[in-house]
Amino acid sequence: MSNTPRWEDDASWKNDVERNLRETQLRLSRFVDAVEIPEVTNGGFPPNPEQWEEVYYRHPDSPYASWHLRWNENWGDAYGWEFIGGMYQWAAVMTDTTYTQNNTWVDAAVAGPVHTIRLPGYYNYGFGAQIYVQTQTALGQIAIGLSFNNGTGASQGGWDYAAAHTVSGIAVTMQNEGGPPMVPLVAEGDTVKIKTISAATLGGTAHVRFRWIRMQPQRVAAA
Repeated sequence: MSNTPRWEDDASWKNDVERNLRETQLRLSRFVDAVEIPEVTNGGFPPNPEQWEEVYYRHPDSPYASWHLRWNENWGDAYGWEFIGGMYQWAAVMTDTTYTQNNTWVDAAVAGPVHTIRLPGYYNYGFGAQIYVQTQTALGQIAIGLSFNNGTGASQGGWDYAAAHTVSGIAVTMQNEGGPPMVPLVAEGDTVKIKTISAATLGGTAHVRFRWIRMQPQRVAAA
């Protein structure tokens, strides 16, 4: 009986080991290639992306990549970069400030918040605020709304709004967890801003505070 270890005198076993090692190295190289997703910023997107190609998007003003995007040509338009992971964008103004009651959409004395679009496309959104009318004298409707590119208000040239009735100056918290808009934000730098409205007959002084906007891309185009 030989005392020679089997791995020294069995050539077929050694061949199996070498073959398995080569296959493992090949799988690892494919895995490394798959996870090496490039980071891009405005002006640096692939000009002719392949189906399911992925990128990490970083805005020029940010030191960090914030969105994981994947190209899906099945959408059939320029907005084929689907959001598959990352952070939402947030803008807020917590300040308690006044606004004019005249039954039209207006900016508060401290305007905003304003959200600036990083990439053109379709976005999911949410927004909210709290309103009260100091020394209010009459029941009436109040509302907050999203204004697109400083348009005249949520119901005229904007997107969406949240409304409520208030009486006796009681603070009312309103929010709207909306969906994607019917039309895309068409350019980098487009803005979304909260505006307010109250009937002119409420009396007293209208206040708004705790305003916030949350935006997350659904699918976007390169910029």
